[in-house]
Amino acid sequence: MISDDQNKELCRFPTMEEVKNAVIALSGDSANGPDGFTGLFFQQCWDTVGSDIYNMLQQFYIGSPLPKYITHTNLVLLPQIQQPQTFSDLRPISLSNFINKIITDIRLRGKPANVVIKLDMAKTYDRVSWKVLSRSLDKLFEDKKFIGFRMPKWTDPLNHMAYADDTIIFSSDDPYSLRKVVEVLKQHEHASGQLINKSKSSYYIHEKVARDLVHSIGCITEIQDVAELRDGNTWDDLTLDQNFPEDISDHIRHNVPFDPTIGKWDTPQWMLTTSGKFSVKSA
Repeated sequence: MISDDQNKELCRFPTMEEVKNAVIALSGDSANGPDGFTGLFFQQCWDTVGSDIYNMLQQFYIGSPLPKYITHTNLVLLPQIQQPQTFSDLRPISLSNFINKIITDIRLRGKPANVVIKLDMAKTYDRVSWKVLSRSLDKLFEDKKFIGFRMPKWTDPLNHMAYADDTIIFSSDDPYSLRKVVEVLKQHEHASGQLINKSKSSYYIHEKVARDLVHSIGCITEIQDVAELRDGNTWDDLTLDQNFPEDISDHIRHNVPFDPTIGKWDTPQWMLTTSGKFSVKSA
């Protein structure tokens, strides 16, 4: 369910700066669509074509239909085996025009998002209390109003995992659901005596999420955003070491750098591996 604030954000006209940031953030090397232009063209020639793209988006937001030469898509069949014999041996992918990708990227703004919360326990948990916490978190799915971490429909619901002395919570940005997660955690603290060290805990959310929403998540959870671990174009080493084990903080420093050529950070994401390491899309 989309809240009134999220609906307002979705309907708000994008600024010129937001459109430019969306163009720069998209991959310039991905395969082109039917018009033959890759993202690199729009990124390198933004000073020339930027005003035209922005005017097109303004027209789209007031209800004008997009022309077919923008919405056209190439359908490509990729073989999954060396000698495909049937259509089931092929995987279809669609190659859209880059301008169409810009519109899609802009419209992600304000949509419901996933939140990953890394908790640092001030006291090492024992197996029995962890099982109680795990069951309490799983029980949240029985609440019809609870919105969990959004995953493909064919997968089992997921809202937590643990490694070493750390616990990771997977949630949505829905205020009601976040408060329910916080309520369970507070009950666990009271019952087990295991306190959450909020100064060493942090949460991660997609960079395109509206900053007001990011702020509200911090207010509900009383935990800092991962972005606060940065100091300008570098990582804040002291804060990073306080929030993560040594192997993970080292991994972040070396694999999630600031890219000066595009003026943005490489986007981090939690990889569900046995090591639980913080990785990046390009790793």
